[in-house]
Amino acid sequence: MTKAKEFVAALRSQQSAQPEGVEEYWKRQKSLWITDLSSLRASIKQWMAPVVQDHAATVEDKGFLAMEPDLGGYDAPGLELMLLTEPPQAVLLRPRGLRVVGVVETGGTRVVGANGRIDLECGVRREIVLRFRKDDVTTWYSFSGGKKREFDEEIFFELLARVADIRAAS
Repeated sequence: MTKAKEFVAALRSQQSAQPEGVEEYWKRQKSLWITDLSSLRASIKQWMAPVVQDHAATVEDKGFLAMEPDLGGYDAPGLELMLLTEPPQAVLLRPRGLRVVGVVETGGTRVVGANGRIDLECGVRREIVLRFRKDDVTTWYSFSGGKKREFDEEIFFELLARVADIRAAS
């Protein structure tokens, strides 16, 4: 079968499908974003459980009001981590938005294709984590230090220590 005939066959098979409207598309994207944020929040709470059990931190769910074009206003799930240092330090896992298409990191590296951003912040210090979603699979990445690394427990604690200015015990 020629490419043209394959295209025509594919085109005809799609005729019965109703195209998704813009409003429905953004509603679905917002729902996926909130679901992914909730999953990330659950992972971080699990990673922090031993720290909480050792009475070195508390973890509280925190909602952040977000307002974005096409999405409107919504409650974005995040966290507040209270590190029980002297004095205590509050670290926020703050969703910044779904409609993030690029970030310029220190050194001029441009990151494109992200569709969601959260910040891990403590005072003026901030680490950015970006969401990428392809084929119904969500992956979070840190580009801290100019390296693309998949966000996992190890990277989380590295970034947490950096934003809270916690140095390894010697």
